[in-house]
Amino acid sequence: MALATPAAGSGKLLNRLRLKQFELIKGVSEGLSFRQLADRMALSQPAISKMAREMEDTLGAAVFERHRDGVSLTAFGQSLVHDARLIVNKLARLESELAELRRSPIRTLRAGAPSYTGMSLLSRPVALIAARHQQAHVEIIDGIANRLFDMLMAGELDFVIGSLPSRNLSDEEAALLHVEVLYPDEVRFIAHRDMAWPAGPWPSKSCCRTPGSCRPKTPWCAARCAPPC
Repeated sequence: MALATPAAGSGKLLNRLRLKQFELIKGVSEGLSFRQLADRMALSQPAISKMAREMEDTLGAAVFERHRDGVSLTAFGQSLVHDARLIVNKLARLESELAELRRSPIRTLRAGAPSYTGMSLLSRPVALIAARHQQAHVEIIDGIANRLFDMLMAGELDFVIGSLPSRNLSDEEAALLHVEVLYPDEVRFIAHRDMAWPAGPWPSKSCCRTPGSCRPKTPWCAARCAPPC
């Protein structure tokens, strides 16, 4: 076992980057102008512009593209959006958790799962946690796979039990996940016995439109964000 070697230049970033600069990236990605961000952050617009320039100087690349009618992110700035949102959301959650920790030393565990999965897989573990840690606080958030995955990536959940999102994951998203397959899930289509079936095998896309005996398998898994390196 060994400690990870800090990346080259990490000391410079830690010493010079400020948390409010990540809030700038998050705000611009949501369509806000520097003027609107200045109002939200209780700063002057010149202070916001200076903060943006200092961030670009530190990173050595243009993050913001200034226009006559506003501001947008460059391609490099877009690549920072996920990290910026994660940092800002983590801090917002930390603020909430600190208030909880002042009242109780037990941290809230937030899990995401569809309703059926939450009842069938999480009821026993939650009962065991409650029995062993009487002050423990567990929250189970119900939702579909795409919503739960987005909440996980935003730092709003500790882990998710359910299927992966329907869209393809980017390499950046996949690198942040620790995934463990729990069990294969079968989807069966049931119809009345008198219903006529077409002869021969069906193409898989027909299963999305017509009930039949096709049983596509979907792996269900537990996923959580891996700690940053």
